[in-house]
Amino acid sequence: MKQFWTGTLLGGVALALVGTAINAGNRDEHQHRIQTFASKGDVVNAPFVGPENGVWTIDGLSGVGVMLEVQNDQVAIGIQTYDAKTGDPLFLTSYGTLVHLSGAAHFEGDLFYSQDGSCLTCDFTEPNVDMLPGGTINITFLSPVNALVSFFGSLGEHVVLPKGIAPSSMNRLLFGYSQHPAARFAGAWLVASDLSAGGAFVITQVFNIAQQGDSMVGCPLFSLATGECAPGNLESFVVDEAEEGDGFVGLHFKFGGFGFTMDKYQFAAAGARTTSLGEYETIGFSNKGGDSSLPAMMVRVAAPGHFDNPTQVVSEPGAWAVAGLGGVGFELDMQNGVAGLGAFTYEEDTGDPISYTAAVAFDDLGNIPLDLANGGSCLNCEPGTVTVIPGAGGTASLALTSMDQGSVSFAAPIAGKGDAPVTHELERLYFNGPLDRLLGKWALISDRSEGGLFVGGLVVNFTEVIDGVVMGCRSKNLLDAECDMAYPVSATAQSDGESGVIISVDSSFLTRDYSYGAVGVDQTSFGMAVDIDDPENPRLSRGIRLLSASAMGVASQ
Repeated sequence: MKQFWTGTLLGGVALALVGTAINAGNRDEHQHRIQTFASKGDVVNAPFVGPENGVWTIDGLSGVGVMLEVQNDQVAIGIQTYDAKTGDPLFLTSYGTLVHLSGAAHFEGDLFYSQDGSCLTCDFTEPNVDMLPGGTINITFLSPVNALVSFFGSLGEHVVLPKGIAPSSMNRLLFGYSQHPAARFAGAWLVASDLSAGGAFVITQVFNIAQQGDSMVGCPLFSLATGECAPGNLESFVVDEAEEGDGFVGLHFKFGGFGFTMDKYQFAAAGARTTSLGEYETIGFSNKGGDSSLPAMMVRVAAPGHFDNPTQVVSEPGAWAVAGLGGVGFELDMQNGVAGLGAFTYEEDTGDPISYTAAVAFDDLGNIPLDLANGGSCLNCEPGTVTVIPGAGGTASLALTSMDQGSVSFAAPIAGKGDAPVTHELERLYFNGPLDRLLGKWALISDRSEGGLFVGGLVVNFTEVIDGVVMGCRSKNLLDAECDMAYPVSATAQSDGESGVIISVDSSFLTRDYSYGAVGVDQTSFGMAVDIDDPENPRLSRGIRLLSASAMGVASQ
């Protein structure tokens, strides 16, 4: 699967640019253009499921990769492309705000060019970042994995763009899966179904899905620790590509005292982490023909190999910061037991941008050969011929100590430059603290196997941070931030004094604390859920984001 990865992966966001630019206060002109765009369209607080973080590709541009990082409404983008004259790698970055439209989302930002930063085995060098407005990038996200992208203007001596290019298709890069159309659903997935139209709330169930012959088949998850099905299980969840490739269909077969029932789910798109917001209906004898369609979505809980090695640390896809290396970007994208890695750095003698890529199994993170690619497309060129030089970047060794912490070492030859070996601390690049990252709609799932129940959870809207406390409530539906008043549950979250949080929920029928050691962008680490009236029986738990704050109509802090 390396051939799908090498030459397309963008290295991460250059930390010196993103860390400065997002908080720089120099984006007034950019915000003005966004507001102008927004005023021309139907801007609503639509429940659009935001784009997946990780690596994307652009149709027709050979070897060009887009690294996308969206954290609530803040966006950072890096583009791995090539010089039109020399074919040498170029790295462009942008930042700004995601604007939610009706059924879509839009991003517009200036493009910046950097050079003269650190090589991977060199001392710290502050990069020279050209912050002057140059070309612009415009992206309209149509689903979590599909978008249209266009470029405008010109940027310095390296990139020359016309005043406008017809939009090109931009798609999430999926790798590491089998050729089955629905193979991306392998692993444990949470299914969230909105029952608010009938006076109830959002219910959740987790299925462990694997390929069985020509089908992707799942069972109700009974244990978050082992991945086993519920004993005596008579349910199944089958997911496959819809007819003519138009999205995906999931069929939940249930048997009970009222006869056979089938819930049919339909999703227009699905990626490595989430589906688009879809719908479901119940079909079977028990309801004499079916209910009207209701909102639903699916979100990944764990990768397929998690239950074989539950102690293995796996990060969510995204950009990481490498301590001690100026302007170096580092990207990790984890899919189905395969780690895609990209490092954007600089040539020691010239300061020119250079990037390395790799794709290895999780078990091989201690010895990662770094490949070098050049000769691909510029942003206004015909498809180029990408030349990949295996191992030209030497080797890297990656050790993840938690979901968002670790270390990386680089060994020569790094294109014959620098000293070796050099080890650096590594941490996930966050735009805000853990409490602000909780803003949005989350499912707090927990293991209920001791009580003979399936894995399930509570859906909570976290809407604001007041004096160091995140305030929330049980969600009434999947579409917005409305609280459930028929079965009210309050929720608060506070820091545990380090990088994690403690989430407390309280109602007339439930008082529980959820403790998580780390809060990421789209998930927490695995933690524990403890009922206050039963403190001796903690249960394995995890928090899974369903919607961002901006997607459900809450302004990010």
